[in-house]
Order: sequence, then C-alpha cells, then structure tokens
Amino acid sequence: MKKILVTQRVVVLPERDERRDTLDQNMVKFLSLLKGIVLPVPNCLIATEQLDTWLMSINADAIILSGGDDLGKTPERDKTEFHLLSYAKEYNTPVLGICRGMQMMAAYEGVGVKRVAGHAQTVHSLNGEIRREVNSYHDFSIECCPETYRCIAYSEDSQIEAIKHKRRPWEGWMWHPERSKTFSISDLERLQALI
Repeated sequence: MKKILVTQRVVVLPERDERRDTLDQNMVKFLSLLKGIVLPVPNCLIATEQLDTWLMSINADAIILSGGDDLGKTPERDKTEFHLLSYAKEYNTPVLGICRGMQMMAAYEGVGVKRVAGHAQTVHSLNGEIRREVNSYHDFSIECCPETYRCIAYSEDSQIEAIKHKRRPWEGWMWHPERSKTFSISDLERLQALI
C-alpha cells in the first residue's frame, strides 16, 4: 500500500487556547480508493525541527498539499508545506497540490497569487489538456505559470486551473476532487498515474 502524506488545515480555537490540525474525512475516503494509507502531516513539527526525522521514518510514496486556508493565514502550515516541497524535490517524491496546495507550489517557485471573482462555490468548464467540468472554491488564483511548470488547464475566464511540473512528478489542481458528490474517475486515474 502507498503511504500518502496529506497536509492539514489549522483551526484556531481562542476560547480554548488551541490550534488544531484538521483534515476533511472526504479526503481520506478519496485517497483510500487508491489503496493508500493516509498519514496526516502535523503542522507543529516544523517549529521543533522534528519534521525531517518524521519524514525520513515514514518514507512516503506521495504528498498531497490539501486545500483550505489562504496562504499567509497560518504561518506554521505555510512553513510545513514549503518544507515538504523541499523534501519532495530532494527525494523526487510525487506531489499533488489541491487549490491552496497548487498556490503553495507556485509560491515555492516565486509566483504570487491574485484575487479573482466568480471562482468560489461554482463550477468551471476546463480548457487545455484537461477538458471537463470541475468544482471551484477559491478566491485567489496564481498570477502566472511558474517557469518550471506548464499549464494543463484553464477556466473560461483564462485563469490557470491546473499545472504540471516539467521534470518532477508534481501537479497542481485548483478544484477539490474530495468535494465532489461522486469522486471523478479521471481524477483518481490522474493521481494514480502521478504516484
């Protein structure tokens, strides 16, 4: 079975003085269809420099940078995901960035994000290498395609909806495969091929 690391959103509960890592159960269900063992990545290890030890002991087959939260909202998550990309680069580990995860992949290459309208809680028809309808839950899009990637899907208003690294087994999707009522066979096949 493939060991798949998945990053988590940070939920702050000030009334309890807690910062919680959370993962949508649908993400686990989606990845389980790949016969994978889902291992949530804690956001607290980066501060204690234990993340490398944790990563080396697991020896993951793939990394998923999950969606949720805007870049810059939770510094510990930003640092964790940035570190995971460095790890994946060094060990040639496959990476899928979902929504925020794709934005993080672009940020790792020095590309920023821009606010967009009409992309939250809607459906898009994709153009490009990937042609189909997908869900959309984002308020930000990447400013341009990073030089080390190629764009493989655009929305109707020409926003970048998917990217693929030119050399590494890395892809980014702005849609959420785990939020579909029925999981897309093409998403599962594409992720399986990546891994």
